[in-house]
Amino acid sequence: MEKLVYKSGLTTIYECDNLYKIENADGYYMFTDRDERILEALKNLMEGRRSLYYSPVTSCLYINKDNKFVCNIRQLVVAATMDGDFQANLEAVKRSSVRVKNPADERNFCRGKLEYAKAAEDNSLNTFWDDGEYFYIRHNPTGEIAKTDYLPPLNELIRQKRWFYSKKFRMMIATKEKNRFEFIRLHSFVAVYPAYDGSIDYEDYYNSCISIMSENDMCVDHIDTDRRNCTSSNLAIVKRNQNSAKSDITLKCNKAPFMCVAVSSGEKIGMAAGYDDGTTVIKANSVYTDFDAFIAALKDFYNNGRIRNMEGGIITLPQSPKEQLKAVKNMSVNPCNEDVLKRLLKEIA
Repeated sequence: MEKLVYKSGLTTIYECDNLYKIENADGYYMFTDRDERILEALKNLMEGRRSLYYSPVTSCLYINKDNKFVCNIRQLVVAATMDGDFQANLEAVKRSSVRVKNPADERNFCRGKLEYAKAAEDNSLNTFWDDGEYFYIRHNPTGEIAKTDYLPPLNELIRQKRWFYSKKFRMMIATKEKNRFEFIRLHSFVAVYPAYDGSIDYEDYYNSCISIMSENDMCVDHIDTDRRNCTSSNLAIVKRNQNSAKSDITLKCNKAPFMCVAVSSGEKIGMAAGYDDGTTVIKANSVYTDFDAFIAALKDFYNNGRIRNMEGGIITLPQSPKEQLKAVKNMSVNPCNEDVLKRLLKEIA
């Protein structure tokens, strides 16, 4: 039998056997432990007739104060049941991640049903590791892996987030700590890092950079088209129309017997292009200081089978990738050639 124990605004809390049932005005409800620490924390944060709201993004009730996100109920439950000061605990929990262990229990927020992954620690959602050259992020439920540069300060910032793989956008994303309705894209998170001086919180810095990019109609391009490759040499901040114009041409030009590897370094783009059918082998490297010129060279390669060398000379291949794709629908993509990447980076440094 349910017994009313507290009401604030449009939110009601009931005693229900050994649980508290928390329900908002829209009829969304969830359960948590019948623990006085949790009830007191809820009362304190809801003081002044504040109500709880439901977020479809996090599938959780949350509290706002002065139109700013305070916390969600999962975070509150974990913080309230920790030793020490509640507010200090809550701030620590908000820098980390809390999730329901079993998705089937999405309305059960009892402490034993929640997983609290402290910042900079692996959790059931992600596994992090490095090989001394690259840093890897795996989304355990799907097995998808993204990589970026091995750079400990940046890697530590990445480890403090919980990363999801979006099948729709084919990329790693994480929810923002200060606005759970907005997402962080891993490639943008990495692309804006070089200018970070540590004077402000990194998420605030990231938000500022994204705002400036948006105002100037700019975005982050993946040179090789693979959105899981978030290494700095594969990212370039460009105009949106340039990103659209380039599209997936790099990928189309990197299918056997053709080869196309491109890297970004500062304001330069290096490209290694060629043709190898086992009999005829043609390869050439070129460098571009203008992204539009790089796009033009890519399109010339794809449409006309013409590649350029370091002196600006044009070499015509036996056929174009476009012609080959018409004849062979399922051409295999060439694997990443690390030696070619490293030589290109040296040439454009």
